[in-house]
Amino acid sequence: MQGFEYGSTLLQFDTTSELDFLDQSLGRIRVDMPQYIPISACMDQDFNKVSTYVNFLRLMSKGKLPDDPGRQNYWRFAVQRR
Repeated sequence: MQGFEYGSTLLQFDTTSELDFLDQSLGRIRVDMPQYIPISACMDQDFNKVSTYVNFLRLMSKGKLPDDPGRQNYWRFAVQRR
């Protein structure tokens, strides 16, 4: 369920470019999502990781997020851990 909550705020940011949606998503993901990165036993957690971190990568590639190699590497690592 959390992945959908975070994903929806990312999609709202993508649609509206309102930074409040991005800030909400980033803040909640920083707190709640890292614990799931090493886990790959649950399909729901894998879906949450992929949908969340791939959306960040997509937004960065579209230029909606600033280039940040550290974040980009972290998001790629998170996706690969599924």
